[in-house]
Amino acid sequence: MGTDASNRSREASRNFAIISFVGYLGIVVVMLWYQSSAQIPNKLNESSGVLSEERVRGKLMTKITDGEYVYWFTCASTLGGFSTCITKKKTSELLGRYASVFWYDQKIFPAIEQRKLVVLVVEGKEIISRAMSDERLARGKKNSFWVLGVVGFFALCVSAFFLKRARRS
Repeated sequence: MGTDASNRSREASRNFAIISFVGYLGIVVVMLWYQSSAQIPNKLNESSGVLSEERVRGKLMTKITDGEYVYWFTCASTLGGFSTCITKKKTSELLGRYASVFWYDQKIFPAIEQRKLVVLVVEGKEIISRAMSDERLARGKKNSFWVLGVVGFFALCVSAFFLKRARRS
């Protein structure tokens, strides 16, 4: 009976090692797909109305209300990235004013999209430019690369630990 328990423990450790590494590879595929699809298109949509902010599913989103419709926008350049568009310092002077937002539908997953703010103009003054959005996107891609590397190293260490444990059992 002790041998049977030892075999189950060995099998469980080996399976966990494989699942953790395959799970990491799955995350890499999703992140790389997301990063490759994260491009700002040349043609942008435009919405205008009163500028405000609102929490939507735990994230602070930029909101435009034109009297008839309400639009929510994110400035997140990476999957689960920082969604806030306006800095806290500028919030009080900008909210409640008339604004124009230039945006596109950003794919998050194959069937899920969100409105990505690219340019924000408040009462004729450009607050967020396309160049700023391009820079934020490039920074997000660079940060994702490092995160994937660190998580990959951790996943490899966990897998090696459990494979070694399975061999010792």
